[in-house]
Amino acid sequence: EGIDLHMGDPDQTDLPDIIRRYKGVLNGHTIMTSKLLKASSASLRTIVFLGTGVTDYIDPAAGKTLGITVRDEAGYGDRSIAEHAFALMMAAARGLAQRDREIRNDK
Repeated sequence: EGIDLHMGDPDQTDLPDIIRRYKGVLNGHTIMTSKLLKASSASLRTIVFLGTGVTDYIDPAAGKTLGITVRDEAGYGDRSIAEHAFALMMAAARGLAQRDREIRNDK
C-alpha cells in the first residue's frame, strides 16, 4: 500500500500493468478505454478524474459494469473560467490586443 506518481501520459500498452496494482487512481487526462478498465478491474475500485470532461477520457458506464467508481471534480475551474471570460471581455472592450500590437510596432 502506498502512493506512486506517474508523470506524463503513459503508453496505452503499459497502462494495464501499471493500473492493476492499485485500488484507486487519480487521472489527469489519460484516456482509459473500456478494454483498459476490464484489464484492470481485478483490483481497481475507484478512478478520480482531475478535471472536466471525464467522459472524453473514461467510460463511466464501463467502469460501473466492472465495479469501478468513476468520479470527477464537480465545479473544477468554474471560478477561473468565469474570471478569464470577464478579463477577455474587458480586453476586447478596451481594444487591448490592438493597442498591444501598436505599442510593439512603435506606433
